[in-house]
Amino acid sequence: MIVSCLLFLRKRVKKILKREKNIKDTIWGVISILISEFLIGSFVLITFNGGLSNVRVELESPTILVGEGNNMLAINKMRMVLPNGVEHGITTNIVKFTLVAVDLKDGSKCWTRLSGWQEYIIGESTNGLLIVNNKKKVLNFINPKSGKVDITEKEWVERFPELKDNLSYNQNDYYLVSKDELYIYALDGKYYKVDMVNNSVTESPDYKKILSERFSYSNNISGLSSEDLQWVAEACTTYYSDLLDVNILWAEDRKTALISYHQKRNDDKISVSLVSLNEHSIKWTTPIEYNFSGMMNNSISISKEDDWFYIISNGNLYKLRQENGNIEYVYQYHWNKLK
Repeated sequence: MIVSCLLFLRKRVKKILKREKNIKDTIWGVISILISEFLIGSFVLITFNGGLSNVRVELESPTILVGEGNNMLAINKMRMVLPNGVEHGITTNIVKFTLVAVDLKDGSKCWTRLSGWQEYIIGESTNGLLIVNNKKKVLNFINPKSGKVDITEKEWVERFPELKDNLSYNQNDYYLVSKDELYIYALDGKYYKVDMVNNSVTESPDYKKILSERFSYSNNISGLSSEDLQWVAEACTTYYSDLLDVNILWAEDRKTALISYHQKRNDDKISVSLVSLNEHSIKWTTPIEYNFSGMMNNSISISKEDDWFYIISNGNLYKLRQENGNIEYVYQYHWNKLK
């Protein structure tokens, strides 16, 4: 801005001395340069903020799959961490949260929506995506196809007078068993079941046990029983003891499992393999990017639909064919486009 003004003034002074321009026009010219370059510079900085920085994109929530057939969407809350310099020897960061919906068929962006640190996705219901914000103390139902609010908390509680001024905004106080069946631990210390089809509410202390089961189910893999899950874990540990950091990503029986492991310690990639527990063999292996910073709630997410695996790791969504592990596409959450 200073250089531009000096160059402008150099030419204008000559014209002023020759009486081709006056001082008033020169002042307005300098002001125009300062305003225009300030606006353009601000636009460039805002638009490309972090474009050349080592931005980390981390998975903040489990994947929510909505839709059917070829109209499936994967919805996630993502955390973008942008380095903001070093102060007193401590690296500071700017953190931004975004809800992102990706079309699983072709890997195109469906919609994005700014989120917050204390905003949580409970799950998909018949009313839309149930989201609670503990900071703003609000509950909303979002349209999974557009990302816009369909039903506000005020509109929703009008159907259920028992829940008015009785809702918690803690994610652990909600459990969506299905799209129609929601269990709530309310502020009055009672447990409620909400039938979203018939718009009815019932209260019972027995619902406490159901609500507590959400924690045990969240650690289960494809609905395996605890006994089967333990058997699969022991089989993977025994058969593939030479692999580093073996982790079970998916299994629906005792025959086949999808595992991840490192080829070398501190490797920035992990190998994802489909293994046969009956034949003690590895069917295929595909390397994907991986980075665990110790700050993420979910460093990797795995979903399966039909003959495809959808894996989110290191800010990327991988679509892998179950038959051979070939990568159909890689979606980058940093730029919200295909890689």
